[in-house]
Amino acid sequence: AGTLLASTTILTDGSKIGIGGIPLANIPTLFTVGDTINTSPRGIMSWQSSADNTATETTGGSIHLRKSFGTFAAPTLINTANTLGRIVWSGCSAAGTFVESASIEVVTSGTVAATRVPSYMVFKTSTDAAPSVLTERIRIDNAGNIGIGTGANTLVTAGYLLQTNVNANYNSSLFSTYSATAAHCPIFVAIRGRGTIASPTATQSGDNLGVFGFYSQLNTTVGNYSVAAYILGVAVENHSATAL
Repeated sequence: AGTLLASTTILTDGSKIGIGGIPLANIPTLFTVGDTINTSPRGIMSWQSSADNTATETTGGSIHLRKSFGTFAAPTLINTANTLGRIVWSGCSAAGTFVESASIEVVTSGTVAATRVPSYMVFKTSTDAAPSVLTERIRIDNAGNIGIGTGANTLVTAGYLLQTNVNANYNSSLFSTYSATAAHCPIFVAIRGRGTIASPTATQSGDNLGVFGFYSQLNTTVGNYSVAAYILGVAVENHSATAL
């Protein structure tokens, strides 16, 4: 049994705290909040109210997950491939049993040293199977590359982004399909404009509209492929709402 504090809804045994009347025996973490009001879930909020109302205000409510080795009094350096933290969604699948259904995880990658902790972020969802398996769906690496449905070891090649807004040559999007079915293939849509993504302007005569490249995997090495053919689209007049 826990120690009753000022409110009957707060319990603690010195190692964990439960709010909302959850029995301590059912609390799996250091801090748990329970809510039985399904019309207005309370959840957890971090709220900052600051007297500084200038445009330079850069702070706000936050959730901070921290990782170290050593002790609280003397924390020491972590390593690469260490999980810095997880946000997990779980659902009750049977009486008293919960299954992790989705998660967001951050893992260190690269050289960890003074002033640098590189990382990648992974988004996972669970499969529709018995049992469900928490499976990686999206990864963002420490260079800003994004892989969707590619798996942990086949992230998009460095330099390829899913969406670009950089005034440089050869920014591109890479989508790959690996399947034993002959009819399976990537589908590409290229949108070319001037201006920015937020404030686009019309394409002009002579602008390259996009390049569709057809690549062939050369062997079993991930990323070892070569261009076999490509199609280049070029605007032949200034584009407007009525002229394409």
